[in-house]
Order: sequence, then structure tokens, then C-alpha cells
Amino acid sequence: MDTLFWVLSKVVWAVLSPDHFFILLLSFGFLALLLNRQRLAKWFIGLPTLAFLVITFLPINDWLLYPLESRFHKPVLPEHIDGIIVLGGAEDSALSHAWDEFVGNDGMERLTTTARLAKQFPNAKVVFSGGSGRITEQHFNESKISRSFLIEQGITPSRIQLEGASRNTFENVKNTIQVIQPQSDENWILVTSAFHMPRSVGIFNRFDWQVIPYPTAYLSRPPEYQQIGLPMFHEHMFYTWIGVREWIGLTVYYFTDKTSDWLPQPQANSKP
Repeated sequence: MDTLFWVLSKVVWAVLSPDHFFILLLSFGFLALLLNRQRLAKWFIGLPTLAFLVITFLPINDWLLYPLESRFHKPVLPEHIDGIIVLGGAEDSALSHAWDEFVGNDGMERLTTTARLAKQFPNAKVVFSGGSGRITEQHFNESKISRSFLIEQGITPSRIQLEGASRNTFENVKNTIQVIQPQSDENWILVTSAFHMPRSVGIFNRFDWQVIPYPTAYLSRPPEYQQIGLPMFHEHMFYTWIGVREWIGLTVYYFTDKTSDWLPQPQANSKP
């Protein structure tokens, strides 16, 4: 069932992701022009054109991402930490494989933050969770690449544990629990991108494991820094893509019972 869910999610997202969906509409518009269906062509071409203009001049990306990224704040950490969990997504596994060295992306702070916390808590275990989310490139495993990066940052290899079989966030949590087998009195920090934290915490809550959320790798601007009218299509489009994907992920995970709430929030009695 997990494999079916993963495959379906990839197929549906390949169609519904904003960039692919707009290209699909433009392709239909071009076909309508060839068939001399002028009225239909205007709709198929006009809608994505309007969307491109809106995304270019309005901070749609910030409006999508900021509510997610501001949901959890940096915590005051307890004196004792048993371990640090970092979720995959900080590396470009295909490029890292091609160049035979670590190549990071916009989520790279997941690993640099983990390295800093590992030095702050030298007795804590460090668990990396992530395999490959690509259907056609399962051999590009994130865990081995990221382990090398953490070692380069001065983390002792014996402290690092890998979970390299997960293909999505739900499997990250499910497999990590099997690897760690945490005790109820242990303190574990969860490190992932700020926009990804609500869904991740919701899954941990679903498995009754209360971790300490430590968001990082922010992509949005707070309202007072958001700008309207400045043409920034490439940046806006890329982060809009991330925001749409995350909101869809939250919704699908909630209705398939993979997360505790649609938009999880810090618990009143959360650690520490």
C-alpha cells in the first residue's frame, strides 16, 4: 500500500505541479490553434499567461510558505538531548552522484544545522532519514551522500545512523522509528525545512512520538518584507511550486490518515 501511494503521488504531481500544469494548458492552446478553435485556444493560453503574470508580480510564494514556516519556532533546548533526526532533502542526489561529491540545494541548512547541533550536544546520536524519492533513480541514495557531508563537518562516524529506505516523509518517520525504537523519556530533536515541519510533526504525532521541532532552511519572507510589483518570475515560480506541493501534501496526508492534523501546531505540553 505504501508503494502504491508513493507511485500515485508522483504520477499525480507530475501533472498537477504548477509548471507542468501550465505547460499542459499551453500545449492544449497550441493544439486548439492548429484546429482553428480560437475561443478554446484563448482560454488555454490566457489562463496560464495570467497565472504567470500574477506569480511574477505578486509574492504568491510568500503567501503560501510563510504560514507553514511560521507555524513552529526555534525551541529552547533542554540540557540533555538523546539524539538528532534530520530528514533528507538537503542534497541533489543526481548531481552528487554525477560529480562524486556532495551537492546541496535550498534545504542544505538541514545538514549544516544538524552538524551545529551535534557539536552542541556531543553525546547525542545523529540519525539521517532519507533514501530516494525519484521513481527512476532509486540508486541515488541520499543517506550515504549526507553521511559523508556530516563526517566532513567533524561528526564522528560512530554517532551517525542511517535510514536509507524511505521514499517520502511518511516513510521517513515510520522507518526511523524502527531504526531508533525511542523510549518515552528520551529527548529527540527533529531537523527539517521550516515549510516541511508541520507535516513532519503531524506524522510523528500520528505515531505518538513527541519530538522537539527545530525548523531551518527558511524560504519565505515575513509580511513586512514581502514585495508587490517587483518582477521575480524564476524565484517566485520555484517557491510557489514548493508551497503548492506542501499544501497538497498536508491535505492528502490528512485525508489518508498519515498525519494527526491537517495543519499541526506546537503542543501546549511539548518538550522541553
